Amino acid sequence: SICVDGRRIYAGGFNEFGYFERDNFGVMHYTSLSGSMLANHKGFDEIWRIYKTNNGIVFQSYTNVFILKNNSLKILEPRSQFGFSYMVNDTVFVIDRGFGIYYINENRLSQYFADDKFFIDNEITFLYRKPNGRLIIGTTNNGIYYIANNKLTVWDTDINKQLIKNQIYTGQIIDNKQLAVGTVQDGVYIVDFDGKTTLHINRLHGLNNNTVLSLFYDKNKNI
Repeated sequence: SICVDGRRIYAGGFNEFGYFERDNFGVMHYTSLSGSMLANHKGFDEIWRIYKTNNGIVFQSYTNVFILKNNSLKILEPRSQFGFSYMVNDTVFVIDRGFGIYYINENRLSQYFADDKFFIDNEITFLYRKPNGRLIIGTTNNGIYYIANNKLTVWDTDINKQLIKNQIYTGQIIDNKQLAVGTVQDGVYIVDFDGKTTLHINRLHGLNNNTVLSLFYDKNKNI
């Protein structure tokens, strides 16, 4: 995983994270942060996500979340085991598989939604906030859900049945109006929040492969 912050490129891998920075000759040099700052936390496995936040640089693995600020490192631990994390409107949310959804509040984890079973049984593929404030959640095998009034509810639409059948792998919000969903078996679906499909792209309509592993929405509004 990587995250660009000005002159620095933060990078994470197996039991390692740090940053690359150019010298005065334009040559990139790597500085390890984990090697010099984590004497007692060497076995944190893969760094899956890195975020630039108002509270520092956040590194996430399944065993720890590390927050780098002012050249010091804060270490957060899960109650059970972390799943993936997601940046939602400048807030980092992280899944604790045995207890629910947490968010990083300054240098600590605060619980957003409690559940002791759903996140063990479901692999989360994306997390976004809809314009109405609801948190929308993609899962690999059980489609899309949303959280409203502290309740988890399945998105009861025909398109969600198609997404369950074809397995969601990734998702991307589009202009806060639509959702692009990449599937394992049938390409990309672009849907509005009422469940209407505005575009479906698969091997029959331009893709080289029906399995879509990643989506990116650029500043020129290309997907």
